[in-house]
Amino acid sequence: MSISRPFILLFLVIAWCGFAASLVTHTATFWTINLENQFPYLWMLNFVVFLAAAPAIAVGRDLAGASRRPDYWKLALRYTPPIFRYATYVIFFYGFVNFFVCLWLLDFATPGYFHGQTALLEHGAFLRYLTAVEFQKKQAYEVRLFSGGQMIFFFISAAILTSAKNAPADFERDVNVLIPPVGSVR
Repeated sequence: MSISRPFILLFLVIAWCGFAASLVTHTATFWTINLENQFPYLWMLNFVVFLAAAPAIAVGRDLAGASRRPDYWKLALRYTPPIFRYATYVIFFYGFVNFFVCLWLLDFATPGYFHGQTALLEHGAFLRYLTAVEFQKKQAYEVRLFSGGQMIFFFISAAILTSAKNAPADFERDVNVLIPPVGSVR
Protein backbone atom coordinates (compact mmCIF):
# COMPACT_ATOMS: atom_id res chain seq x y z
CA MET A 1 0.00 0.00 0.00
CA SER A 2 1.15 3.52 -0.73
CA ILE A 3 -0.17 4.67 2.67
CA SER A 4 0.59 2.85 5.92
CA ARG A 5 -2.28 1.34 7.91
CA PRO A 6 -2.20 3.83 10.83
CA PHE A 7 -2.62 6.67 8.35
CA ILE A 8 -5.39 4.80 6.56
CA LEU A 9 -7.21 4.61 9.90
CA LEU A 10 -6.66 8.34 10.50
CA PHE A 11 -8.04 9.26 7.07
CA LEU A 12 -10.88 6.79 7.56
CA VAL A 13 -11.90 8.58 10.78
CA ILE A 14 -11.72 11.93 8.94
CA ALA A 15 -13.90 10.51 6.15
CA TRP A 16 -16.54 9.13 8.54
CA CYS A 17 -16.62 12.31 10.64
CA GLY A 18 -16.91 14.40 7.50
CA PHE A 19 -19.70 12.19 6.19
CA ALA A 20 -21.56 12.46 9.50
CA ALA A 21 -21.17 16.26 9.55
CA SER A 22 -22.33 16.62 5.96
CA LEU A 23 -25.26 14.22 6.55
CA VAL A 24 -26.41 16.21 9.60
CA THR A 25 -26.03 19.46 7.67
CA HIS A 26 -27.87 18.04 4.68
CA THR A 27 -30.71 16.60 6.76
CA ALA A 28 -31.19 19.86 8.69
CA THR A 29 -31.86 21.73 5.46
CA PHE A 30 -35.06 19.73 4.94
CA TRP A 31 -36.46 21.62 7.95
CA THR A 32 -35.08 24.90 6.57
CA ILE A 33 -32.43 24.91 9.28
CA ASN A 34 -29.29 26.47 7.91
CA LEU A 35 -26.51 25.19 10.16
CA GLU A 36 -24.11 27.53 8.41
CA ASN A 37 -25.66 30.39 10.41
CA GLN A 38 -24.85 28.63 13.71
CA PHE A 39 -21.48 27.22 12.56
CA PRO A 40 -19.96 29.72 10.13
CA TYR A 41 -16.92 27.51 9.50
CA LEU A 42 -19.08 24.70 8.14
CA TRP A 43 -17.98 25.66 4.64
CA MET A 44 -14.52 24.32 5.60
CA LEU A 45 -15.92 20.83 4.95
CA ASN A 46 -15.44 21.68 1.25
CA PHE A 47 -11.68 21.61 1.93
CA VAL A 48 -11.63 18.83 4.53
CA VAL A 49 -13.13 16.50 1.93
CA PHE A 50 -9.74 16.53 0.18
CA LEU A 51 -8.08 15.19 3.35
CA ALA A 52 -10.17 12.08 2.89
CA ALA A 53 -10.39 11.96 -0.92
CA ALA A 54 -6.69 12.31 -1.76
CA PRO A 55 -5.59 9.27 0.30
CA ALA A 56 -8.62 7.33 -0.98
CA ILE A 57 -7.54 8.00 -4.56
CA ALA A 58 -4.00 6.80 -3.80
CA VAL A 59 -5.23 3.67 -2.02
CA GLY A 60 -7.83 3.03 -4.72
CA ARG A 61 -5.04 2.99 -7.28
CA ASP A 62 -3.21 0.44 -5.15
CA LEU A 63 -6.30 -1.74 -4.88
CA ALA A 64 -7.38 -1.53 -8.53
CA GLY A 65 -4.21 -0.76 -10.42
CA ALA A 66 -3.24 2.53 -12.00
CA SER A 67 -4.77 2.00 -15.42
CA ARG A 68 -8.29 2.97 -16.34
CA ARG A 69 -10.42 -0.10 -16.05
CA PRO A 70 -14.13 -0.73 -16.42
CA ASP A 71 -14.06 -2.79 -13.22
CA TYR A 72 -12.30 -0.12 -11.10
CA TRP A 73 -15.07 0.12 -8.48
CA LYS A 74 -15.33 -3.64 -8.17
CA LEU A 75 -11.59 -3.83 -7.45
CA ALA A 76 -11.34 -0.74 -5.23
CA LEU A 77 -14.27 -1.86 -3.07
CA ARG A 78 -13.58 -5.61 -3.08
CA TYR A 79 -12.63 -5.71 0.64
CA THR A 80 -15.62 -3.71 1.87
CA PRO A 81 -18.82 -5.28 3.12
CA PRO A 82 -21.37 -5.60 0.27
CA ILE A 83 -23.67 -3.06 1.93
CA PHE A 84 -20.95 -0.42 1.47
CA ARG A 85 -20.78 -1.09 -2.25
CA TYR A 86 -24.53 -0.74 -2.67
CA ALA A 87 -24.68 2.31 -0.39
CA THR A 88 -21.91 3.92 -2.47
CA TYR A 89 -24.03 3.59 -5.61
CA VAL A 90 -27.17 4.83 -3.86
CA ILE A 91 -25.45 7.86 -2.31
CA PHE A 92 -23.79 8.72 -5.62
CA PHE A 93 -27.14 8.55 -7.43
CA TYR A 94 -28.87 10.56 -4.69
CA GLY A 95 -26.16 13.23 -4.76
CA PHE A 96 -26.40 13.51 -8.54
CA VAL A 97 -30.20 13.94 -8.45
CA ASN A 98 -29.93 16.28 -5.42
CA PHE A 99 -27.57 18.55 -7.36
CA PHE A 100 -30.07 19.20 -10.15
CA VAL A 101 -33.10 19.39 -7.85
CA CYS A 102 -31.35 22.01 -5.69
CA LEU A 103 -30.35 24.04 -8.75
CA TRP A 104 -33.98 23.99 -9.84
CA LEU A 105 -35.20 24.96 -6.34
CA LEU A 106 -32.68 27.81 -6.34
CA ASP A 107 -34.01 28.99 -9.73
CA PHE A 108 -30.42 28.49 -10.98
CA ALA A 109 -29.39 31.51 -8.89
CA THR A 110 -28.04 32.23 -5.40
CA PRO A 111 -29.49 34.12 -2.44
CA GLY A 112 -27.62 37.25 -1.49
CA TYR A 113 -27.97 40.95 -0.73
CA PHE A 114 -28.77 43.72 -3.19
CA HIS A 115 -28.72 47.30 -1.87
CA GLY A 116 -28.97 45.98 1.69
CA GLN A 117 -32.03 43.81 1.03
CA THR A 118 -32.26 40.06 0.58
CA ALA A 119 -32.42 39.13 -3.08
CA LEU A 120 -31.94 36.39 -5.61
CA LEU A 121 -28.83 36.96 -7.74
CA GLU A 122 -27.55 35.30 -10.87
CA HIS A 123 -23.79 35.79 -11.30
CA GLY A 124 -24.10 38.93 -9.16
CA ALA A 125 -26.92 40.37 -11.26
CA PHE A 126 -30.19 41.18 -9.50
CA LEU A 127 -33.16 38.93 -10.31
CA ARG A 128 -35.72 39.73 -7.60
CA TYR A 129 -36.10 40.61 -3.95
CA LEU A 130 -36.79 37.83 -1.43
CA THR A 131 -38.77 37.85 1.79
CA ALA A 132 -36.95 36.75 4.93
CA VAL A 133 -38.63 33.33 4.77
CA GLU A 134 -37.78 32.88 1.08
CA PHE A 135 -34.20 33.95 1.73
CA GLN A 136 -33.83 31.41 4.55
CA LYS A 137 -35.26 28.68 2.30
CA LYS A 138 -32.94 29.55 -0.59
CA GLN A 139 -29.94 29.56 1.75
CA ALA A 140 -30.96 26.11 3.00
CA TYR A 141 -31.22 24.86 -0.59
CA GLU A 142 -27.75 26.21 -1.28
CA VAL A 143 -26.30 24.42 1.75
CA ARG A 144 -28.17 21.24 0.73
CA LEU A 145 -26.61 21.47 -2.72
CA PHE A 146 -23.06 21.57 -1.35
CA SER A 147 -23.59 19.09 1.48
CA GLY A 148 -24.97 16.55 -1.01
CA GLY A 149 -21.71 16.70 -2.92
CA GLN A 150 -19.72 16.46 0.29
CA MET A 151 -21.66 13.34 1.28
CA ILE A 152 -20.70 11.66 -2.00
CA PHE A 153 -16.99 12.35 -1.64
CA PHE A 154 -16.80 11.55 2.07
CA PHE A 155 -18.72 8.27 1.72
CA ILE A 156 -16.82 7.06 -1.35
CA SER A 157 -13.56 7.93 0.42
CA ALA A 158 -14.68 6.04 3.53
CA ALA A 159 -15.67 3.01 1.44
CA ILE A 160 -12.33 2.87 -0.40
CA LEU A 161 -10.36 3.43 2.82
CA THR A 162 -12.40 0.70 4.53
CA SER A 163 -11.51 -1.62 1.67
CA ALA A 164 -7.83 -0.77 2.16
CA LYS A 165 -8.11 -1.31 5.92
CA ASN A 166 -9.72 -4.73 5.36
CA ALA A 167 -7.21 -5.80 2.70
CA PRO A 168 -4.89 -8.63 3.73
CA ALA A 169 -1.69 -7.47 5.42
CA ASP A 170 0.40 -9.01 2.64
CA PHE A 171 -1.68 -7.35 -0.09
CA GLU A 172 0.27 -6.55 -3.20
CA ARG A 173 -1.19 -4.78 -6.17
CA ASP A 174 -2.28 -7.35 -8.73
CA VAL A 175 -3.09 -5.60 -11.98
CA ASN A 176 -4.26 -8.87 -13.52
CA VAL A 177 -7.07 -9.43 -11.03
CA LEU A 178 -10.35 -10.15 -12.81
CA ILE A 179 -8.64 -10.12 -16.23
CA PRO A 180 -8.75 -13.56 -17.86
CA PRO A 181 -5.55 -14.95 -19.37
CA VAL A 182 -4.97 -14.40 -23.09
CA GLY A 183 -6.79 -16.97 -25.21
CA SER A 184 -9.31 -17.92 -22.53
CA VAL A 185 -13.02 -17.78 -23.20
CA ARG A 186 -15.28 -15.78 -20.92
